[in-house]
Amino acid sequence: MDPKIRQRTIDHMNRDHQAELAHYLEFYSGVDRWVATSNPEMVDMTLDAMVVRAGDGTDHRIVFDPPLASAADSRRRLIDMDVVAREALSDDRLTVYAPPTGVGAAVFGSVVFYIVCWLTLPRVTPGTEAWRLLTDYWPGGPDVYRSVVQLLFWPTLLIHIVETAVFDRVRMARYRVPRFSRLWWLWSLNCLIEGFPTFKRVDAIMKAKMQAGKKE
Repeated sequence: MDPKIRQRTIDHMNRDHQAELAHYLEFYSGVDRWVATSNPEMVDMTLDAMVVRAGDGTDHRIVFDPPLASAADSRRRLIDMDVVAREALSDDRLTVYAPPTGVGAAVFGSVVFYIVCWLTLPRVTPGTEAWRLLTDYWPGGPDVYRSVVQLLFWPTLLIHIVETAVFDRVRMARYRVPRFSRLWWLWSLNCLIEGFPTFKRVDAIMKAKMQAGKKE
């Protein structure tokens, strides 16, 4: 195989086609979906096979059947293999991001507000405008305010980290969102702030997608 075409194909697949690499791993090599979508990487390709590395670091040799006649055949074959894999796995893939609305937006906003409160705690000192306002309007005054903000920090952080880890496993991997892709970061960072409503929003998107597919 021409080395230049080989390297160009590998670079292109790793840059723009992580979802397809995950499909190859899951369908042709039987790799667990969560592992398959965890930053898959094409590491080699010959006329006989390609080697794709899964998220756990294991290399999987996926055979071209029949072998490629030349390097020029690789693009068409990779597309065809992905089509077969998608049909067999069913294309229940999340491909879009949707920002929070309704209750989700309210939760997102409240968490962002709390983060601002926590970040600005060092500025809440006697003699400042914030101190005066808290003295006048916050039950118990600024000392109680500071205690509440500090008390909530670790439980809030822990809960949202756990939610995001679960979200990665039961939503991002389930719907074949390649780990560390732009789409993965959008949803994961959203979940880190918003929490549980993010699960419901993904479910609603996928339910609508499946219903649309049935109508077609």
